[in-house]
Amino acid sequence: MWDGASLYLSGYEQDYWNNSGKEKNLSLGFNHSVFGISYNLSYSYSKLQGEDDDQQVSLNVRIPLSRWLPQSWATYNVSNQKGEGTRHQVGLSGTALDDRRLSYSMQQSYTDQDSESSSNLYSSYRSSFGNLNAGYNYSQDSQQFSYGIAGGIVAHAHGITLSQPLGESFALIDTNGASGARLQNLPGVRTDWRGFAVVPYLTAYNENRIAMDTTTLPGDVDIENTSATVIPNSGAMVTAHFDARVGARVLVTLVRSNGATVPFGAVATTEKQSNIVDEGGVVYLSGIPLEKPVLLHVKWGNAASQQCQAQISLSASTAQVNSLTTKCI
Repeated sequence: MWDGASLYLSGYEQDYWNNSGKEKNLSLGFNHSVFGISYNLSYSYSKLQGEDDDQQVSLNVRIPLSRWLPQSWATYNVSNQKGEGTRHQVGLSGTALDDRRLSYSMQQSYTDQDSESSSNLYSSYRSSFGNLNAGYNYSQDSQQFSYGIAGGIVAHAHGITLSQPLGESFALIDTNGASGARLQNLPGVRTDWRGFAVVPYLTAYNENRIAMDTTTLPGDVDIENTSATVIPNSGAMVTAHFDARVGARVLVTLVRSNGATVPFGAVATTEKQSNIVDEGGVVYLSGIPLEKPVLLHVKWGNAASQQCQAQISLSASTAQVNSLTTKCI
């Protein structure tokens, strides 16, 4: 598939007052992309006053490898500079893991004029408690290994939460104890064992939308509001609260003492939530703890005959959504 092409040309010549010398520069290039593979061919010429002219020709190729290795690219660069020989460089770079929190790059270069070669390896990992990186560089004259960690510590009323580097303004996320919940477009950020996380680098005095990644919620977590909007001051922390319920999901069929199901539209209420009963007398509940009975109040009118109570009890939860039938008396 032909994705487009472009051609560019630029140049200038300038001279100086009371000086016969001139400075010249010319750049010419061609960009092309086909089947996702991009090419760039360029030529440059420069001549500075009192110095020899300099010329360089280069070819850059970038090949996506997503068919074999998701979110990765291979590159090849070759350049020839006047008086310095030809330099070849091959590389592989990309991101990995489900939210792209791991990034990496590898490069190998070779110059034919002096038979000099070098290698570079680098990787970084973004986690909820900080960013880690490591690198290795090799050349004929030296070897170098580097590593580092950067992050933040936020103290709040409920304790201490570790984070990635904070930036000027940031948000503390509170999910009612839902651990392992991730946030959209924030690689590596997830709630800790107490249900807290930190969103760094917010824009001060502007609306910042923070959204939970509901596709990665643990099986025992259900969340009421999936996004929140915060407006922090410069250098300030704001709090975003997500009403998550931790526990089993249950579809409960409510049967009255006369054998009929609870009527459609009845309101079923627990200590933490209220839901509407459907046409078959079924109500959906989330965050139901195991081995701990939950009392359910059901009401479809003000008369005593239009109200009942049921007790929900689960000893085990093996399905994403459990089903049970119980008496509502």
